[in-house]
Amino acid sequence: MSDEQPQTLATELRAAQARIAQLEAQLAAAQAKTELADELESVVNAFPIRIFWKDRESRFLGANQAFAKDAHVDSPQVLIGKTDADFFGENLEEYVRLDRQVIDSGKPMLNHETHELGENGQMTWVSTSKYPLFNKDSAVIGVLGMYINVDEQKIREQALKDALRRSADVIELSAALNRVNDGEELLKTLSRYSFTNAFGSLALLHFDLNAKGEPEWMTVISSLRGENTKTLVTPLGTRFFLPEFPMSRLYLDNPLQAVVVGDVQTDGRLDAGARAIFGSLDILSFIIIPLSFGEHWIGQVLINFDHTRIWTDDERELLHGLPALMTPIVYNLRLLQSLEESVSELNSALIFKDQFLAIMSHELRTPLNAILGYSSIGVTMENVPPKLTHMLERIVANSERLHHLINEVLDLSRINAGRFEIMATPVDLHQMARGWGYDFKKRAEASHLGFEFTLDESLPQVIVGDEERITQIINNLLENALKFTEEGTISLTLKRVNDQHLAIIVRDTGIGISPTWHHLIFEEFRRVEMNSIRKTGGAGLGLSIVQRLCKMMGGSISVESELDKGSTFTVMLPIVVDRAPT
Repeated sequence: MSDEQPQTLATELRAAQARIAQLEAQLAAAQAKTELADELESVVNAFPIRIFWKDRESRFLGANQAFAKDAHVDSPQVLIGKTDADFFGENLEEYVRLDRQVIDSGKPMLNHETHELGENGQMTWVSTSKYPLFNKDSAVIGVLGMYINVDEQKIREQALKDALRRSADVIELSAALNRVNDGEELLKTLSRYSFTNAFGSLALLHFDLNAKGEPEWMTVISSLRGENTKTLVTPLGTRFFLPEFPMSRLYLDNPLQAVVVGDVQTDGRLDAGARAIFGSLDILSFIIIPLSFGEHWIGQVLINFDHTRIWTDDERELLHGLPALMTPIVYNLRLLQSLEESVSELNSALIFKDQFLAIMSHELRTPLNAILGYSSIGVTMENVPPKLTHMLERIVANSERLHHLINEVLDLSRINAGRFEIMATPVDLHQMARGWGYDFKKRAEASHLGFEFTLDESLPQVIVGDEERITQIINNLLENALKFTEEGTISLTLKRVNDQHLAIIVRDTGIGISPTWHHLIFEEFRRVEMNSIRKTGGAGLGLSIVQRLCKMMGGSISVESELDKGSTFTVMLPIVVDRAPT
């Protein structure tokens, strides 16, 4: 053996040992990978989610135990190398299409929901997601898929949709009912909903309570007859004694629930007498909607059918919510009806009052004119004893006062009856105003009062209006000023405002009016009692007539006043210039 041989053997031995060490390392790495794979497999198999992965030809490379169970095999190993066609008959084309879509696009497909046949033979909802698998060169080598049963989620979603739909139905019905103005409209609104399909008759009944506050009688307020029905419609105003009415105890004892009877012949809540009554009326099914606020009863809605009925769960749920929904609406309708009846009675009374006042005023005028005429003649006669002359003067003064009051009552009754007309004729404004100033200056001086008159010369000479009624307004205001002013001055001012309105201002230094009474002085027969040494007459009609005349001429009147500081009344009238050719 040469010296080189041992050296060669040693080199080969070291190389072998290195190879053995490398193989041992590879074996250890392989064992680690195997252990990791086993751990991963255990983790994947523990998932309730179904997981699988395939190659580019949609052949299974692996799966977890949950997926194997759905494929009806004992182990995921059975799946390897096979396709969906070997295990699944339903939706096969859809599975392959989705695999192809993910592999070709290189993009994931998320949460794709399908309705499939489950292992218990019932249809179930499944949500599937698929992801492309890439190698180290970023090339797609297969697809990873997973899916989960979403029946519970679908049930919750459907329950939410049902709740939202029912809420929408309630909101829609509530909005529709809130738009009704009377019982007939309410019944027509109800008739448009599915729970009243093919109804025989609808009726709204109001309850009359006894001394204990319990419902005793009910009256038909509104009714509606269905098409092609044999069911009789109860005439409006018909009254029923409630204790004798079939089924009354069912809803009187439970006012928050609608009573729904689909077949009067088989419903155990009805006795033989009730069945006989409903049968005689051709009523084979019905709905009663009780209406009450707690223990305060209002009435009920009765829906009758001439055939048996089956209502869906949604319809029944909506029906059972109707008592709470409809009670305030019917209550308001009943209040509205009562108010309308009261207004109608009041209007009738007002018309009667106006007619009475007009007739009485007319009847009083005739003898009063005779008294005033003869008394006036007597005052002017010669050789009349002074005492008799004084008595005749008092008769004339009081007759004129009574005549003025009768005229006011007549004017007011004609205005209220709509028979009062405003004339539109050319009026010399300046001449009319100076006439007022001249007349009342003398009267003010006779009462030891100052009088001031101001006329804006820029006002048009001739306007279009009703001279008699404008003069009536000014006379009333100036008469009041004289009546309530004991010392000082009364003024009358006419001026232009904004080139479109005539302002007539009557100001006095009299006893004034408290601001708290300003809104009352224009009401009919309203007199403000004041602590004054002067006792004034009148019926409280003058200012009411003035305000109405102003409005009829398109104008207005306002007051500024305080106690012991006088009053200022301002009349605003539109200026209408006479355009007629001269």
